Amino acid sequence: MKHIRIFSALLLMLTVFGVLSSCSSDDKLNTAEVIVGSWTLDSYSVEGVNVPEGTVINLQQVTFTADGLFTVVLPDGSTDGGTYSASDDSVTLYYRDTVGDVTRRLLCEVMSVAERSLTLSYKDEESHSRITVTLLRQ
Repeated sequence: MKHIRIFSALLLMLTVFGVLSSCSSDDKLNTAEVIVGSWTLDSYSVEGVNVPEGTVINLQQVTFTADGLFTVVLPDGSTDGGTYSASDDSVTLYYRDTVGDVTRRLLCEVMSVAERSLTLSYKDEESHSRITVTLLRQ
């Protein structure tokens, strides 16, 4: 009987340890899966300085599809887009013209990713400034 109690206690401890170790805070979300959907602009900063609300920014909304396409809605309601690839630490946007040729490649570093928010940072080609955008899931 004593051996059954010791075995039961040991089994219980192993079960609890297994459950706790499977809930690690190191579990990372898969960026390629999480970004699929529509996102709206929450904040925009240039070299760490937040751009004030009301400033016209060439991004209002972006939608990523599971088949690797993205569409950006601009302030005037027009759209731009192309294809994208994503890894845990980066998202690369390939803007394409109407014929499908790549007109611009934008490599974005993933600063943070969660179910409802996504923060990306990239180097602006024209100003060479570091741009950081935070998007919220619609």
